Amino acid sequence: MPSPTAEWTIPDQDRRLVLCAALCAVAAALLMVTWDRGLSASVLAWEAPLARLLFTKATWLGDWRVEAAALLLAVAGGGLLGRSRFFAAGLCGVGGLFTAGLLTQLLKYTSCRVRPLFPEAGTFQLLPCYQEGMDSFPSGHASQAFAIAVVVAAAYPRLALPLYGLAAAIGVSRVVLGAHYASDVLAGIAVGLLAGALCRRHLPRLAVGLAAWRLGQRSALERPSSSP
Repeated sequence: MPSPTAEWTIPDQDRRLVLCAALCAVAAALLMVTWDRGLSASVLAWEAPLARLLFTKATWLGDWRVEAAALLLAVAGGGLLGRSRFFAAGLCGVGGLFTAGLLTQLLKYTSCRVRPLFPEAGTFQLLPCYQEGMDSFPSGHASQAFAIAVVVAAAYPRLALPLYGLAAAIGVSRVVLGAHYASDVLAGIAVGLLAGALCRRHLPRLAVGLAAWRLGQRSALERPSSSP
């Protein structure tokens, strides 16, 4: 009998994710030395109030607190309703969120790139870089959204298109709102794909085991006790 997590960890898919991450990293490097600042200036000059409002909402959806709350609700809902895959997907999503977040913060505070709307925008500063606005590279919103998309889409393949579409909209919103350069977003996507592939390979077995244990507890509590 195949493992209940076998379809979550398909080697060919993992290789494709790593390849896509590598392509995003190369594209980020090329953008950084070519059109990055010009593209950012053009986008910031774009006058489209409705589009900016929509991208503001997308950025809100990409906030780690909103994502964590949604994933924890999935975990709670899966546990209460007896949906083991839902429960496990939520747990793996939390793992993807925090793995991508940790890698992103490590890169942010070692690269020290200045955000587009701050003085000396786009430059890389010397360590330490804990001042406001010196955490542009890579985009945390993009990395976390793509990591979650990778993990949850592995559990629910039919949701892959909307999940990746939402993650892409979140990434674009960071450029439109002047929070990041396009290269920051591409680097964030690379981090998110790698973090998602890592979590998809190692977390499902643990998550499914926890789901089985939780649902076993629930069944035991609901089972009527036999009279002596």
